[in-house]
Amino acid sequence: MRQLDYVEGWVHGWAHSRVTSAPVEIEGGWVIETGTTRESRRYVLHTPTAELVESIVERSQPWNACIKYAGGPALESRFSTGWVRTDPAWFMLRGIAEAPTVPAPDGYDVRTVQASDTLLTTEIRTTAGELAARGQIGLGQVFVVPDQIVTEDSHRRRGLGSIVMNHLEQGALRAGRSRAVLGATSDGRALYTRLGWTTAAELTGYYHRPG
Repeated sequence: MRQLDYVEGWVHGWAHSRVTSAPVEIEGGWVIETGTTRESRRYVLHTPTAELVESIVERSQPWNACIKYAGGPALESRFSTGWVRTDPAWFMLRGIAEAPTVPAPDGYDVRTVQASDTLLTTEIRTTAGELAARGQIGLGQVFVVPDQIVTEDSHRRRGLGSIVMNHLEQGALRAGRSRAVLGATSDGRALYTRLGWTTAAELTGYYHRPG
């Protein structure tokens, strides 16, 4: 699969998941005006070059502007003082196949709490109503992007994250999507590998935090 295809799928699915403005195509990638205090602007590059990175870094950028790209940290020298590298991450891919919906274990209920043309959200709560795990999946035209898959500390090691993923993937399949891409942290990468995801490329990121 071409790197351009899955990076583009990730950009659009992520934008749907986070309910941002639409990605705008630029040379070598896209820019999204995210407009949050945590991340003001996001550049995603499918074909990063030293010249492209320098052209973005040298412009006036807001606090917490972000540059993410497919590839390792070989371009680190092109980032000036004030750009901080994020923790390691990876692009991961998976084809979604029809599978039985996995029930929640005793004492838990799993349900879809939001479903639209662009976003599905699933939660697992205890029968007393306490949130135990959740996740969402942004629906692009071709790819879907699982995002913010979280299990609360007191409910770990019960397979709840896998159940959330199962429900999200089957919901995406019913919506007519069968390809998935995500950006995984080091911890998430181990979980997704067990679930049949494959690593496609390193995902490198930098934030603009001068001073």
